[in-house]
Amino acid sequence: YEDAKPAIENYVDIARRLTDEDPNNETYLLELNFAESDLGAVEMGLFRNEEALTHFETSAEAGRRLTRLAPDNLEYKLELSETLSWLSSLQETLGEFRASLSTREEAAALIDRLIVEAPDDMRWRNARARNRYLQADLLAHLADEDALRLAESALEELTALVEHDPMNTDWQRDLAYAHTVMSHASYQFQRPDDALTHADTAVALARSLVETDSAVNLSAGALRGVLV
Repeated sequence: YEDAKPAIENYVDIARRLTDEDPNNETYLLELNFAESDLGAVEMGLFRNEEALTHFETSAEAGRRLTRLAPDNLEYKLELSETLSWLSSLQETLGEFRASLSTREEAAALIDRLIVEAPDDMRWRNARARNRYLQADLLAHLADEDALRLAESALEELTALVEHDPMNTDWQRDLAYAHTVMSHASYQFQRPDDALTHADTAVALARSLVETDSAVNLSAGALRGVLV
């Protein structure tokens, strides 16, 4: 990360200068979005989370400006939703659970609009399901029983996606994580039998992924998450 940082900082400086010169230029704003997000990821890799937070916030603001300038551009909405997901995860890491939940809700609203505008694109449905199980995980931390509803919704959507394309390992991985979240939420709200069922399912899915795709990184992570 240290080796990559100077080049990315230079990228950020150029993107900022160009955007300052022409604040409504979509190309410059998109580059600023990418550059700030990339530098945020580098800072996260260096465990400089406060610095990373600033860069992801700047990236998200660039994305919001893009969606206002070009409200019909679906890719801008998707890019912003992904930036918000990074931002929310970092806020959660820093213990800012309410802020993280608010960011997830902003991402959810974007994804819902994407589904309305392009209902046949499965990427949006996967994004919605992933955002829901991550929201559910946050709500469980906050002792909000709505976590169970959101996790169940994510499971239903991901199950349908995997049935639609059984070879998509990304969707299988998300399904395993959703079962992990549902297991934790069920345990949190005194439903031990449901917690065990979802944990067993998550482990089975993770093992299946290890057997079929050695490149999948879920395996150990999901198993650890279920067994903690």
